[in-house]
Amino acid sequence: MSAEILAKLLAAEAIPTAAGLKLQTLTEGTFVQHKSWGFGRIARWDAAGGHVIIDFITKKGHPMPFVFAAESLTPMPETHYLAHKIKDPAAAKARALNEPLAAAQHMLESLGGKASLQQLQNMLAPDIVANDAAFKAWWDKARKAMKADGRFLVPAKKTEPIEFRAEAVAKSDDALTLWNKARKTKEQVAALEEIAKHVGEFSDPATKLKPVVDAAAVAAHKAKNLDSSAALELFAATEELALAAGLPVPSPGLAEAVRGLEKDLVSILMPLGAARLRAALRRFPEAFGVEWTRRAATILPRVHGQRVATEICRVLVETGEDEALRGIFDQHIRALTITPDMLYWLASERAEAPANEFVSPELLDVILTVLERDQANDIKRGTRLRDLLQTDRDLIPDLVREAEIHRVRTVAAHLLKTVVYDELTRRSLLARIIKIHPAIGSLLDGGDDADKADEGPLLVSWESLEQRKAELDELVKVKIPQNVKDIAIARSYGDLRENFEFKSAKQMQGVLQRRRRELEGQLADCRGTDFAHPDTSQVGIGTVVDLRGADGQQETFTILGAWDTDPDKNILSYLAPYALALRGKKVGEKAKLSTGEMEIVAIRPARPA
Repeated sequence: MSAEILAKLLAAEAIPTAAGLKLQTLTEGTFVQHKSWGFGRIARWDAAGGHVIIDFITKKGHPMPFVFAAESLTPMPETHYLAHKIKDPAAAKARALNEPLAAAQHMLESLGGKASLQQLQNMLAPDIVANDAAFKAWWDKARKAMKADGRFLVPAKKTEPIEFRAEAVAKSDDALTLWNKARKTKEQVAALEEIAKHVGEFSDPATKLKPVVDAAAVAAHKAKNLDSSAALELFAATEELALAAGLPVPSPGLAEAVRGLEKDLVSILMPLGAARLRAALRRFPEAFGVEWTRRAATILPRVHGQRVATEICRVLVETGEDEALRGIFDQHIRALTITPDMLYWLASERAEAPANEFVSPELLDVILTVLERDQANDIKRGTRLRDLLQTDRDLIPDLVREAEIHRVRTVAAHLLKTVVYDELTRRSLLARIIKIHPAIGSLLDGGDDADKADEGPLLVSWESLEQRKAELDELVKVKIPQNVKDIAIARSYGDLRENFEFKSAKQMQGVLQRRRRELEGQLADCRGTDFAHPDTSQVGIGTVVDLRGADGQQETFTILGAWDTDPDKNILSYLAPYALALRGKKVGEKAKLSTGEMEIVAIRPARPA
């Protein structure tokens, strides 16, 4: 506003003196900030109408009465980032996209040296970043550059502001700042990781970092009863920092923590990140001594999640326990208790030992059977395995290439009628077998049916039926209600985005509900039996069968209900591949098993009459 117009308004008492003094700073072209309308630029004065006309970023040509403009507009410097966007939008966009660090510095300086992620996104939107995905891509590049520049402090917690300092600060000092600010276990883990990255920058790391390592060890020990998974991560991060700084590993360490949490290891290991999971598994020999492979064997079929199963298998292989791993897979394949995650590892690692020992049509048959079982129980954990059969075009050919035609025909018949895939997909997968074994093509015209499994409900022992009922009862009456309470307690801690306790409780909710659906589906489709008076003229449900191989080796199997599997006692589910190969055979006949051809020597009742 010109001095002449302002003087006339004041003389006519059209505006208060205080407002007039503020209006002196609001000349045409001045950049301004409004609490509601945001950033803008004064376009002109309408003296006759008594308005200031402002071009806000969100609204052009917006009029404001003189007094209201004086009270609500704050003049902004021409060096402000948003002023730069208004003056030269093309240059501002190019700089933000090509030089994210420089753009971030400009924005932070415009906001007084500190800004939240949301503030940065607001300054870039909508012309530079149109949506959350575009901002995330921009922020990933900017954050990487900031972390390499000592003038920026990027906190681990997203809700804390990013800072710009005029002078660079050593990354080691920033890392210590993060540690001192960290309160939650996850924040402490992130801070220790950052310190470990820059441990070489400390002049005397052993002396400087000993208090940090000691405090972290105490924090990890305290966290064990609150959040065991996060505590293991903190134990691992503490050990890593101690070793990097040349300090002795504090006690109790990760191995002792693993041993102390043995009863709940399955649920504790599943949320861990890949590196921490690997570190915990590598402590099994130290934690459990000669028993460690048995502990791994117990955990492997109980975990849900491809990543965890893969890491367990990988650690066993890397530590030279191939034979132990082979035994684990052999037992669970025979008993049909193998999980989709275990099968995925076998299929994807089929070229390497010991997985290559299981390459056969029977492995494909087991994969289809397990996928069908889970689909019937509305369990989604086999999705990756199911997709692997389709996307890995060499998988099925590899499984059938070296096999005899009668074995291939059996699994091909199973594939042709499986409910896991639609008809078009089934025929497409079968075509991969026909390419290797053209004789199988007759199946497409209505070929053999090799399924030996009985139709109707699952047959189970009364004991296993009562066990499943008791498990479901405990889930419904104890575990699920307790989980609901745990979620409520964790929610009360606030900020769900950074609340690991809440996320962990919600993950457990999914595990419990999934198990409940699985049990309800199983109990709805089963029939109890005591296996009394079985037909011992042939191998069947409720019988014990003695076998002898060509080399004289003898084995004995008991064939019971679908849930009675006990690999240690050679008790098989009647639906297991070994059981299906034996059922219907009589004394003197031979059965082809994965371990070779064996003769039926004797058949007797599994339980006395």
